[in-house]
Amino acid sequence: MKIKLPTLKIDNLKIRTIKLRDSKYFFKIGSSYEVVKYLNWGPYKNKEDAVFDLKNHYFKKKKDDLPTGYSIISNKKCIGWIEFYNDLHIKNSIMLGFVLAKEEWDKGYMSKILDKVIDLCYNYLGYDKIIMITISSNLVARHLAKKFGFMEIDKRDYQHFNSKIVISDKMITFIKVKTNLSKEEEK
Repeated sequence: MKIKLPTLKIDNLKIRTIKLRDSKYFFKIGSSYEVVKYLNWGPYKNKEDAVFDLKNHYFKKKKDDLPTGYSIISNKKCIGWIEFYNDLHIKNSIMLGFVLAKEEWDKGYMSKILDKVIDLCYNYLGYDKIIMITISSNLVARHLAKKFGFMEIDKRDYQHFNSKIVISDKMITFIKVKTNLSKEEEK
């Protein structure tokens, strides 16, 4: 079943469903070691890697009743993306992942985007729980999880091999459970 995501507007950003034409931006962003160093993939070596990833990872999510994901668009260019995953161990949950181009860091974009995407996960997609997983070294992801009220539920040893180094760290799982309060009441 195909889940159609609504397009979101946040300041000068357009948040819309990932498209194959985004592959050149996925490659540019995902080929930066600094951007992907905390992730369990990459960096991309060529544009074909990004095309393969889009076709065989993002677009196959439709078969799992998952949204394809969001591209973050600024000035008609993709500057990052939001990913959705299933967590088969936690009932009625969805996992979020996100990537943002290095030149867009420290502009407050991800805080504004996550605010809208969390609301979308609960009130449009109908999930009760949202999961975020990161490693201990990823201070920005940990900060965002805590800022949005995610609770740490698991921490375990983790080792990841990418093309440059071996990362040995702690993997942290965070969860946010939907409350019956409106957004205004939560604040």
